[in-house]
Parts: sequence; structure tokens; C-alpha cells
Amino acid sequence: MHCYILLHQITERYEPGTLRLAGGNESAGRVEVFLNDQWGTVCDDFWDLAAASVACRQMGFRGALEALPGAAFGEGSSVIHIDDIMCVGDETELISCEHKTIHNCIHAEDASAVCNTEEALPEGSLRLRSGNSSAGRVEIYIGGQWGTVCDDGWDLDDAHVVCRELGFSAGAVLAARGAAYGEGSGPIHMDDVSCTSSDSRLIECIHSEIHNCGHKEDASVVCRVDEPSLTVRLLGGNKTAGRVEVYLNGEWGTVCDDFWDIEDANVVCRQLGFPGALTWLRAAAFGEGEGSIHLDDVSCIGNETDLLDCTSVKVSNCLHSEDAGVICYPKEDYEYELINGDVRLMEGNSTSGRVEVYLNGQWGTVCDDLWDLTDAEVVCRQLGFGGALSAPRYAFFGLGTGDILLDDVECLGSEGNLLECSYASEDNCGHAEDAGVVCYELTEEGASPEPPIQTCEDLVLPACANMPYTRTEFPNVFGHITQQKQN
Repeated sequence: MHCYILLHQITERYEPGTLRLAGGNESAGRVEVFLNDQWGTVCDDFWDLAAASVACRQMGFRGALEALPGAAFGEGSSVIHIDDIMCVGDETELISCEHKTIHNCIHAEDASAVCNTEEALPEGSLRLRSGNSSAGRVEIYIGGQWGTVCDDGWDLDDAHVVCRELGFSAGAVLAARGAAYGEGSGPIHMDDVSCTSSDSRLIECIHSEIHNCGHKEDASVVCRVDEPSLTVRLLGGNKTAGRVEVYLNGEWGTVCDDFWDIEDANVVCRQLGFPGALTWLRAAAFGEGEGSIHLDDVSCIGNETDLLDCTSVKVSNCLHSEDAGVICYPKEDYEYELINGDVRLMEGNSTSGRVEVYLNGQWGTVCDDLWDLTDAEVVCRQLGFGGALSAPRYAFFGLGTGDILLDDVECLGSEGNLLECSYASEDNCGHAEDAGVVCYELTEEGASPEPPIQTCEDLVLPACANMPYTRTEFPNVFGHITQQKQN
């Protein structure tokens, strides 16, 4: 007796219109659709990013990065189900897009997609476009894609909800209509919006999902920016010295150095909580700023509590090469939090020493390859001095320890921090090549003194007795070997 077992091939069934990616990976490949009980491909006629985005969102992705024609992931087999597909972009299934089921294609024209694998945004997320960080066209993320809001009924209550949702606690200044920040593209997700003060998200407001609008009616907002607690700051230097910037008309800008003097500097330093100013600086001593030059011809009496209270001209005839700076007296109890690029002087005295820089959590030295007076000037000004007298080389202030963090330093002279200069982070040096500086103090009038001529003994440095050479005096060329020790 013979037994026969008849095996039937079992074909897994899917819902009509189900999609898959083939020939690539889990997020990119040839688009295939299940229709009439079989998988088939999509012809690339009219295939574009809108169609690819619909396909990717249907498969659970955030959208599409690319729509690829020409069998980019290889030619399929079996049937070609869809041709001449044209999607608006807001469809939830690819077969909902306008298309033909009769084609004139071959598999060399199979359509493909590269899907966006980023985590999907929360439904109802907002963004501002074509403006700046606090103003622009309102766009909302619904159904996996960004779209605009129609301005029918758009008012300040609606704008308040948008701005607070975006983190502007003070709400909105303006609810703009008529595509004030340009016309958007894609779907118009919301119309006839009506928010109340109790709404925390725009998507929670009463609205219609069906609209009778065009993008010329896109809604916009201008949010109220919280004013900073201080309207003055120092940049390009350190915590007690830098380029003066003021906050005016919703943005930071610089101050022109016309008429800039010690009284103006005193007001700035006291406003920042320091006892006063050591000196004032002109000609972009801490580097040139960017953006607006807010103040010119500043003239303070000296008892003002805010630089904006001083007499000034709001329209300048200046360039950023004239940006004003200050050096403030530090507080007696001032505590410094170290940041990358901080510098210190070691094994010398209050105005001179071996240069050490703080980088990635550690102090290290600077190799003297290419080290010159311009580099030393940047270090000295960063430390709050008027400038550099000399740029000693060859470990004049003794050998450092630890890593040599910078080599081949080349500064232009306008930098406010040593790390802003060109340098190599890999060195071919030993600590016998540690770089140093000799800085000079500023006078109270802010004038730069003539570099004094000093001897090694004048510095009273222990390193002097151990140098492989002597210096009888050092003007700006200090650090160069000119006289060997006599045996």
C-alpha cells in the first residue's frame, strides 16, 4: 500500500495595497505593492518625492529622503501593477494616489525609495519657516508630513498658543495673515482655527481639517522674546575682559569705539557686577563682532547703572574693526569655571611665565615652534594685559609636565583666545621647547607703555641660573639665543 502526500504551496495573503521594499534593506529598496493576490512593481513614470513619501509613511517611516527611478535597486519580476502615479503628498496609502493599472513600462523602470529612518515627530509638532527663530510661517506636523495653517479666523489668541508651545513664555506680539513670511508648499492642514487661553497646543484648538484656502493665506506669528536679565555681555576674551556687546531691538550687537573711554568702560564693568574697569580698548582688540553695531559716540558720566542709559547715537558710521572692548577688575571672591582655551602663566611672576592652556579637561604646554610676539600678544590680552613684551622660547620659564597640547601656533593678532589661532594638535616637541610670554600691564589711561629693557636678573626667576644661554637684555626679540655661556 502506497501513501501519497499532496503538497500545496501556501501563499501568504496580504491586504490589497500593502507595500514592501525589495532589493535593498529595511529602509531602502524597490517599491512593491500587493494587488490581485500577487506582488508587483511600480513604474517610475511621474515617480517623485511626494509619491515616495506616501509609500514610506505607509510602511511606518517618517517620510522619504529620495525617490529613485530606473530600477536603482535592481529589476523586479512578475507584474508591473502601477504606472503614471501622481500623489498630492497627504495620502495615507500609495494606491489612493491617482494612477493607472495599464502600463507601457519594463522592469528597467521600476521605482524605488529611500525612507527616512529618523524617529517620527509627535503629532502636532510646530515649526516656524522663512523668518527667524522667533517669527515665521506656522507649519504643523500631521499625518507624517509638514503643512501650513490657513489664516481664516487667525488672531492673537491663536498666535499666543503657537508661541507658548514653541517655548516663548511671553506669547505672541503679532498674528500675521496673508502669507506674511512667504507661501508654503504641501498640504494645508488646518483652517478656521479658534484657540482659547486654556489651550496648550495648536492641534488641541478648535479647527477644521477641510479648507477652502490657498497658500497665499498661510498664517504666521511673531513671538515675544524674553529679554535677557543683562543687556550687556563680553565676548572674544574671558570672564573679565572682552568685546562689549549690548542687547537692543531683540538682538545682540557691538559698540563703536568713537569717544569710548574709561567712564564708559566703568559703567559696563559695574553693570556686569565687577568693581570697575581696569581699562578700555578700541579697534576690535578682542576680535571683530558680527551683526549690528548698536551704539556709537557713547558718552557716560560714570554713575549710570546701564550702558543704555548713557548718551549715545543709535546710528553708526563704523565698521566692526572699531568694536569697543573693556578689561574689568575681577571680584575678590570671583571663582572661575575652567573652559577650553583658558590660559595661565606658570613658573614666572604675575605678568610672565610658561604658557599653559586648558583643553579637554587638562592643562598642558605649548611648543615654541613658530612661536612669536604675535602669538604672545593674543595670550597676554586674553589674560587681561595690555600686550606682550616678548615671546620667550626654549622653556625659559622651566620645563612643564604633562601633555604638549599645541604646536606650530600661528596667530593673526586679532584673536581673542589662543585656540582661535591656527595650530597643530599633534607635536614633535619636548618640554625643552615650552613657550612663554612676558606681558605688560595697562596704565589707568589705557595707553600702551613702551616695552622696557630688562635683564634676566630683573625678573628674579630661578630659571635664569639654569639657562643654557644668557640674555643680558630682552626687547621684543627676547627668546632668541644671542650669547652662549662662557666655559
